[in-house]
Amino acid sequence: MKKPFLLFTVVFVFVLNSLSQGLESFSSMPVTTSSSYLSRNWTGDGGITWTATDTRADQTITGLAAGIRNSSITSGNITSGIGNLSFKYKYLFTGINASLTIRVNGTVVGTVSVPTTQTTATTATINNINVSGTFILAIEQTVTGQRVAIDDLSWT
Repeated sequence: MKKPFLLFTVVFVFVLNSLSQGLESFSSMPVTTSSSYLSRNWTGDGGITWTATDTRADQTITGLAAGIRNSSITSGNITSGIGNLSFKYKYLFTGINASLTIRVNGTVVGTVSVPTTQTTATTATINNINVSGTFILAIEQTVTGQRVAIDDLSWT
């Protein structure tokens, strides 16, 4: 009787771990001088620390969104591992197409092209990242001078 219970317990813990999820809504991002491109640091959802460089805080998608230009949004250490990532984004203002590079622990795990016509929010999903344990997430806008709003990061 002990073996089936032990097996059930191991499977239950594994399933709970694989369903664990993280979120960042940007609702705690500092809004001082909101339309200026500044470095912004905050503790977000789940107690995770975040840094965004060259970022404005006057954009919205679902709620407050980070408007990044020539910059990145980078997490502190996240301990739950990551399988998949999704987030909302949209192009800001005018210019040429933008591009987002997504990194986990410094390794590129995906890219997202952001055309100038993408002025309404859409969702990007990067699947099969599959990094266990502690990781650092970074989303970089890599086209000089272009701006993209990011909101509602979610990972499993």
